[in-house]
Amino acid sequence: MAKYKPAGQEATFTVKVKQVKAGSSYTLDICQVAKGSSTVLKSVQGTWADSCDEKDGMPVEISGGTATVRWKAEGPPADGDARSWRVLAKVKITDDKGKEREQTSPELEVYHDWVEVSSVRDDGSKVEDAGFKLLVNKRAHGEKQTTGKEGKVKVADLPPGPLKLEWQKPFALDKYVEEKGTTLKAQLRVGKRASITWPRGTQKKPHRQHVNLTADAKAPRQGSLVKVKLKLEGGVKGDKVYVRQSLGPKNSKRNDVVVGLENATCTAWAGEGGVEVTLGDDAPEATVDLEMGKAGGDLVTLEVGGTDACKDASVTVQSWRKVWYQISAPSGTEPPGMQRLIKCMADAFIDYEEVKADRQKIKESDANMPAGSWFDAKHLGGKAGERYLNVGDYNRVWFHDTYFKKTKAPHQCHVLYAHTQMDYGGEEMASVTLSPGDEREFDWPPSPGTQVKGHLLKYANNVFPVNIKTGGDAFASGIWKEKGGANRQGNLTAADVHCFYPRHEQHVAFRLPAAAIDALGKGNDVLVRITMHTMKGTFLGEAMGSTGKQLIATHARAKGERTANSTVNDVMAHEFGHVAGQAVTSGATPPGLSHGDHKRQYTGMGHQGPHCADGMKDADFGDGAGSGLADFTGYAKCRCIMYGENDQNGSNSNGLFCGRCKPYLLARSMDNIP
Repeated sequence: MAKYKPAGQEATFTVKVKQVKAGSSYTLDICQVAKGSSTVLKSVQGTWADSCDEKDGMPVEISGGTATVRWKAEGPPADGDARSWRVLAKVKITDDKGKEREQTSPELEVYHDWVEVSSVRDDGSKVEDAGFKLLVNKRAHGEKQTTGKEGKVKVADLPPGPLKLEWQKPFALDKYVEEKGTTLKAQLRVGKRASITWPRGTQKKPHRQHVNLTADAKAPRQGSLVKVKLKLEGGVKGDKVYVRQSLGPKNSKRNDVVVGLENATCTAWAGEGGVEVTLGDDAPEATVDLEMGKAGGDLVTLEVGGTDACKDASVTVQSWRKVWYQISAPSGTEPPGMQRLIKCMADAFIDYEEVKADRQKIKESDANMPAGSWFDAKHLGGKAGERYLNVGDYNRVWFHDTYFKKTKAPHQCHVLYAHTQMDYGGEEMASVTLSPGDEREFDWPPSPGTQVKGHLLKYANNVFPVNIKTGGDAFASGIWKEKGGANRQGNLTAADVHCFYPRHEQHVAFRLPAAAIDALGKGNDVLVRITMHTMKGTFLGEAMGSTGKQLIATHARAKGERTANSTVNDVMAHEFGHVAGQAVTSGATPPGLSHGDHKRQYTGMGHQGPHCADGMKDADFGDGAGSGLADFTGYAKCRCIMYGENDQNGSNSNGLFCGRCKPYLLARSMDNIP
């Protein structure tokens, strides 16, 4: 690697020559070298012998096989194109037989350590006090400087390396009139300073524009079209403001709306698009339109200037969606903290905000309350006498219609809290034929200490002690019939049937009347047939399609205890995901996106509706329906918010929409929720 020496300073070269004989003649040249060629700058001759002489102004010392020469370094011509050149010393030895050989020293780069900077207008007249920053090897050299009153300044004591000038506002470079090794003469434009008066935002903290809300002049943060307000200092009608855009590298693929400056064109000064705004009657102010589209998270940075350098001011704008929610909950039940939910939604660039003034408290005494909506908590394992609200498929419409105020429609969800979510399962009949000896003797649960004979029945649905549709007993009807003998038969009553819920969700016990026990004792079979009002559940929550109406169960744990806070938050996010069309299904993808890129969306497979199996192995997922798994329930590594199940004791989700779902959620228009 060459060493460096400023022109005018003394440089020392050392050349070692092997097996040189005293008395041999030599030539010592100082050469400028470049690309395999060399040019002699200075040359001396002599006879090889130990000595220390000055030859033609250069001290030359010869000692043994080493020649050392000191030389006042010469740089390239000051009016030339180069700022530096490479130099070395070359020794040519001629022995007594006329044989020649050469040796060279290491190279030295000689450079001019100064440059003359001048500034002019397009007519050649000087520009006074033009500020600039000088960079050497991409590093700033010294403080900011100016060309002074003469429009010209000499900058000295520079290190080696390429030079670059950065002209300071309000000056902008048109071109270099002269660009040589020691001369930089710049033709400048003197621009007026431009500013952005609205909006304000940086790359670290962008301006947040709610693109899904209706545009409102009194609320400029609303709407996808941003009216960017500009001002040119001292600007008059006819002056120009230059606006350049750069788009975020991770912007959504949604393509039905072009994001960016309206009427932008790509130019030499605006590679991603820009506009020249000519001031009109409102000078020195002007407005430029920026379209932010429908997706969330899109970034656009605008740079403006009085020249096309666009260095005066900048703003970064990011698209967000604003959605409100209203809570309706049983009186005395406080909703959990929502920090986890808010974080999840913000990760998808959604501001999710409760309309607290509209929060509704639901009481059992409210007018026209549907029958069967409330039950004693003891049936769920809770405290006897406490009343729990159940909302399911048979009464949910009434609750949403009655309590949802829609004050922020069409950008609002209704979050309906109930203690439980159980759907009516209809009447279901189960039967068993008992042979003599099949009957069991056991302690009758409603009357501890009382021994009875009977058996168990199992139903396809769950059997809750209460008919959740009417509030009456879950027992519908029952009979027993003797097969053979006297063919006796009789009815069973609700007192003859006991539900084990929640310990055994699908089983009921029945006791046999004395006549049925007698029939078995005489060796005859007895048929028992009982019809119960059943239920489906319990569930953690649901969304009614894209209507914005959600149902969240707050007491889904054993013994009627509250559902874990993390689960409630994640179920709310999950149900909002359904409201927003997640997990995306084929034929319902936003414009510009492909359903095939998701690769883990499935429908059903043990869950209800479309969900996401991010984290599932390829071999297990298959095509989402025909894999080797019977269903997708209980898959521990599926942790996306949109996986089809959760744990009431604590969320098994990571609390976020996964990388597969997120692009579709970001691209989803939220112009209209319910």
